[in-house]
Formats: sequence, C-alpha cells, structure tokens
Amino acid sequence: MICYVGKPNSNGLAGGNSGAIPPCIATPASLFIGDNMKQIQLANNKGIALVDDEDFEELNRHKWHLLGSKYGLYAVTCTKQVNRWVNVLMHRIIMHAQKGQYIDHKDVNGLNNQKTNLRFCTNSQNCMNWKARLATSVYKGVCWEKRRKKWSAQIGLNYKKIHIGYFDTAKEAAKAYDTKAKEFYGEFARLNF
Repeated sequence: MICYVGKPNSNGLAGGNSGAIPPCIATPASLFIGDNMKQIQLANNKGIALVDDEDFEELNRHKWHLLGSKYGLYAVTCTKQVNRWVNVLMHRIIMHAQKGQYIDHKDVNGLNNQKTNLRFCTNSQNCMNWKARLATSVYKGVCWEKRRKKWSAQIGLNYKKIHIGYFDTAKEAAKAYDTKAKEFYGEFARLNF
C-alpha cells in the first residue's frame, strides 16, 4: 500500500500521513498514478475516475458509483441535502458548479475529471462536443439517405439542423461535417478526423 501522498507513516505501515487524515488510511498502490493524477475506484469495480492530486483527498471521502446516461459515463455520489438524498456528479464538485452552470469534458470521457479536461460552457456548447450516436454511420453528423442513395451531412446550430450536403461516401460527408463544425463550434467542435 502507498499513501495518497506516497510517504511511509510513523507506525511503519504503508499509509503515510499528510497531516490531514490519520496515518492508518491508505490507498492501494494501483490508485497512485504519478505526480499530478490519481484514480478513484468506483463502487463494485465498475470503473475508475481520474482526478488531480489536489482534489483526491476530498473526493476519496465519498463512495462513488458509475452513472450511465445517453450522454456517457460519469462518477456520481449521493449526498443528503435538505432532508432528501440527491446525486452529485464528481465533475460538478471539482469545478464548484452552481445550479444552471454546465461543465464540458474536453475529451468526452466523463470519468476523466482532471481540471485540465474540464471547462465551463453553455448547454449549447456542451452539446457540440458529444460523440456520434449510433446511427447508419460511425461518423458524427453523417447518415445514410435511403431515398437519394447518398450520405447526408448535417450539423446543429441554435437548436436547428443545417443540411451541409449529400456525398458519395461517408468519409466525404464526415470531412464536410468537420469543416462546418470548426466554423460553427470552434474549440468545442467534436471532429471525426
């Protein structure tokens, strides 16, 4: 065992003591990654969340579970607020997000909760960075148009679908989508290539 601060404690057991927690609390060695990042094991070995060293101690006090949604996988804990239990997402705790604020995972991995991977955004910007959903194509913004027997590229902007064009191959349509995504979404664009 290696302590989350990586130091042996005074009683000779691997556990360490940062002064913030008793020396008997230890973290399995597999959860210590390096100088700036640690892993938090989710309940029932359902997954691992990545966090910065500075957030590890506070977050590791909670029991985290895997939450699957149509938007991806996230780490969630239950806390009691005003006589009721509510789910709280790990990335919202890390960013101290208030009600109505949105947090985007730059790499679209909802379990990568390092601060360099998180950013505040609008709901619209958050939607721009979604992965492609299961459809007739593996590419985001591309689907097969049966009637025309062509690949269609489309993109959403301000809650409206914009048709980009029809293409002979899915790859051509995906490239056209990427061009528009860069133009419309900037740094929030989730590109196919």
